[in-house]
Amino acid sequence: MGRPKGFNGKCEQYRLRLSQEENYILKKLAEKEGLSKAEVLRKGLKIFNYLSKNDGIIGYPEIEENDNDINGYPKTDEEDEDIW
Repeated sequence: MGRPKGFNGKCEQYRLRLSQEENYILKKLAEKEGLSKAEVLRKGLKIFNYLSKNDGIIGYPEIEENDNDINGYPKTDEEDEDIW
């Protein structure tokens, strides 16, 4: 017998692969905001949904190969300090 599930119980699971850059960004966001990585992803999904509904997504690359144009992955530790 366990705890009863809440109204919005989290019963769906996803497994995804991240690049080193994506993992770095996720880790830094979680540390900066004081959230778990899962919560950062959940909040990001809600934000993306809101922006999509309100025409707020402008300039996002249509094909995956071009998403390097929008990254913020620092190449050195000095750049890391400037970004975060």
